[in-house]
Amino acid sequence: MQETFKIYVHRLKDGNTEKLFETLSPDFLGVKEPELSFNVPVTIKGEASLADDALVLRLHIETEATMACSICNQDVQVKIVISNLCHTEEVSTIKGAVFDYQEVVREAILLEVPFIAECNSGDCPERATVAKYFTKNKI
Repeated sequence: MQETFKIYVHRLKDGNTEKLFETLSPDFLGVKEPELSFNVPVTIKGEASLADDALVLRLHIETEATMACSICNQDVQVKIVISNLCHTEEVSTIKGAVFDYQEVVREAILLEVPFIAECNSGDCPERATVAKYFTKNKI
């Protein structure tokens, strides 16, 4: 059984805390598309503990997504940083007292991917070329 993403609830009894630190291949995200891919390892730091009848995960997650610039269509690296992610799970719903938090991490990362990205820190050099196609909002 692969131990990555597994939290054993019985280890957290009596106020114990489990420290989490993983640097993983982004393959577990299952995303390889022309418009979006992940090529940088995913770093997960945090801890797991019990609070009453709930498992509590507190995580800090970092990775990078590769997206197309919305102006010039060149690849852009977009940093994904999720600080202070807190996830709770009722212990009674955890089958076999082993919680797999892979889907929690995957979902959090994908929700942080921006809708659009622009190269050169938001100042694409091609912006002037396509400016004539933009309309100015008149309010």
